[in-house]
Order: sequence, then structure tokens, then C-alpha cells
Amino acid sequence: MNTGKLQRKFYTTEPAVYDKETRIVSLDIKPDTRTNPDGEAEEQGFSCVQVQIDNLIDYGHIKSQLIEAAFAPKEEFAMVINATDAIISAAAEADSWKSFKTALDNESITAFGEFNEYRAACSAAAKTVLTFY
Repeated sequence: MNTGKLQRKFYTTEPAVYDKETRIVSLDIKPDTRTNPDGEAEEQGFSCVQVQIDNLIDYGHIKSQLIEAAFAPKEEFAMVINATDAIISAAAEADSWKSFKTALDNESITAFGEFNEYRAACSAAAKTVLTFY
């Protein structure tokens, strides 16, 4: 999953999806291994990306905060336009369904798919946050 400008953090214990006290949302929590500089496994734990949200508890607002923490609105718009352009180009150049599907395997559409995966994680996290209130 493309997490934009957010960096993964490592924890020895699994972080909660939401910490009500600090208003920190943890996304894409995965089992992980910390390695030492020699590249040897050092410690088992979990990694995730985290975003601190403000105190306005509204699904759409929370989801937007999570998305915009990783991707600027102009960047989101550019990914949509690039993916749309790639689809239109693939359709215009295709002479069969198979060639169309093959043409869809490109960087712009892949990038949008990864962004959309991040959006889905933000949506799920926003719904989880609402269960705390």
C-alpha cells in the first residue's frame, strides 16, 4: 500500500487502531521484524503509519484528515487524472478486450490502485474511531 509521505513506525507491541487520549490513528498495522545495521533480524513486533487527528469526530472529516496526511489534494487529483488518461488511451489504442486489459497494466493505474487501497484503510479506520464515541 502506498502511504504517501507517511513513514512506517515500529512497535514491540501491537498498537491500537485508535488511541482516544492522544487522538492517534494507526493504519496498516502489520507484523514486522526490526533488523540491525548488519541486516540480521533483531526484534519481532508490528509496524504501522500513524496520524494524529483533531477533535472533530465526524466520519468524513476524519477520513479526509487521514488521506490528506499522506497525500496533498493536488496529488490526489493528479493521480485520478493520470489514471483516467491511461484508461482512455488504453481504450483508444486497443483492438481487443485482451489488448485493452494488457494496456491497463501501467504505472498510473497501479499508483491510483495503491492510493485507493490507502483510502479504503482510512475509511475503515475512520469507522473504527467513531466506535469510541
